[in-house]
Amino acid sequence: MSSINNLKDRLKDIGYKTTITLSNYIQLLKGSGSFVIPDYQRGYVWGQRKKNPQSDSVSFLINSLKESYKHKSDIFLQGITVHEKKESFDIVLVDGQQRTTFFYLLLKYTGYKDYISIKYDIRKESQRLPK
Repeated sequence: MSSINNLKDRLKDIGYKTTITLSNYIQLLKGSGSFVIPDYQRGYVWGQRKKNPQSDSVSFLINSLKESYKHKSDIFLQGITVHEKKESFDIVLVDGQQRTTFFYLLLKYTGYKDYISIKYDIRKESQRLPK
């Protein structure tokens, strides 16, 4: 758990970018207020059908998850940039919104019980996402 605390301390710096494992990422999600998707982020597009299934981000990620599980190897997430709001403990997602939303939905779909919250600054209806 101390590695998670060290990671959270490092993420408090504005725009700190790091690569972490999926299991550390889930621990970070559990220990935060909410992930906040700022209004300048584009909408969630993963999961929309593409003409070429090999370019489908969701299929690629699910296949990567299956392979990692099969080989008992870690899954590393790259390119997630955040900024933690000290007054609320919310984590503003500067980059990596598609992956974060995907994992949020995947965890909810699989029955993950710990509370994780995502708030979209621009869309008030996001407060109705599955909890």
